Amino acid sequence: MATMSSQFGTVQVSGDYIRNLHIKDEHRGQGHGTELMNDVVAEHGDRQLSLNARHDLHPFYERLGFKATGDVDFGQPRMTRPAQ
Repeated sequence: MATMSSQFGTVQVSGDYIRNLHIKDEHRGQGHGTELMNDVVAEHGDRQLSLNARHDLHPFYERLGFKATGDVDFGQPRMTRPAQ
């Protein structure tokens, strides 16, 4: 599992699955999550990426190219982004 981090938060990637994106509370809403996710896509975007996200986070991930699949894993809807 690879972890990408900045002073604002972390994201964990295992193969083609994004396991966890966490931005520190005081840094949310400032674009840092988008920056980290763009780093993930730059490094792993040559393959389809998947994640599970709460419904309220779907607009954030949709802006990054993810689409809901209709499947549910770990109690959360699955989203995927095609390989680039």
